[in-house]
Amino acid sequence: MLKNSNFADNRLETATKKGDYEYWLTQEDIADIARLEYLDFRQGNEEDSFRAFEIIGSPEQLRTQLLTFITRAEHVNNARLTLIINLAQQHWVTLVITCHNKNYAGHYIDTLGEWLPENYQASLENILIPFVNLSGYFPRQIDGFNCGLWALENAEDLTRMVDERKGPHWIVHQLQRYRSPAHFSERRRLLSSKLSSDP
Repeated sequence: MLKNSNFADNRLETATKKGDYEYWLTQEDIADIARLEYLDFRQGNEEDSFRAFEIIGSPEQLRTQLLTFITRAEHVNNARLTLIINLAQQHWVTLVITCHNKNYAGHYIDTLGEWLPENYQASLENILIPFVNLSGYFPRQIDGFNCGLWALENAEDLTRMVDERKGPHWIVHQLQRYRSPAHFSERRRLLSSKLSSDP
């Protein structure tokens, strides 16, 4: 996938180069970082498995992706859907849905400590997947601009928990690790360098 040069001035690598460490990640940034840094969260070598990654921008899109996932998951023993959700163009959150031997589970993380807004909850109506809100197990985000980076890191932790069959203590420990402003500044520099080298 080639980058759209029309967005060049509104991208993470451009903002970081200008010293703007309060730049809010766009959907294009999230997609590029997921692809380059996290391999679209599709890693794993289990046979008879299905893995997918999507960026969600509306309750309707969430419902459509979940119904598609459920259909695909019925044909394999293990399935995982990793979602980074944009809430009202203001905040990024993480939702990972799994299916293991026809048993479904969902794990949700919001760095502000909230549950999905009502319009998103309504889109889940009649979808019988038990959800666990892990948002209360770590320090809350105190800035207004690192939610995208945090959502991606949380997605990595959740997919690792699922793929490696880690227990609840492991994910709580992972979520509680301290992420300083310096951590996110360094992540922005590293990711910007990778994005700049990407054709």
